[in-house]
Amino acid sequence: MEHRFKSAAGEIDLVLRRQHTVLFVEVKSARTHDIAASRISLQQIAGSTNPPKFCCEHLSGQNFEMRLDAALVDQVGEIQIIPNALAGF
Repeated sequence: MEHRFKSAAGEIDLVLRRQHTVLFVEVKSARTHDIAASRISLQQIAGSTNPPKFCCEHLSGQNFEMRLDAALVDQVGEIQIIPNALAGF
């Protein structure tokens, strides 16, 4: 749906839709998955956990669920998806 979506609240790398779920995904890469996870800043989390502007503009009147995930990429290109990784902040 969107790539590098920007709003006043911040930026999110990917906005995807799978049936009735909208996924907001922060992507980080580093030598290891742990290092990649540590690179998600508090500012990014705050912006990611406030996606209503996107929802209002693109999904008005639709019934959907929302999820905030992290996609961590290590040095060999292995991707680790952490569902709801940003929901607890």
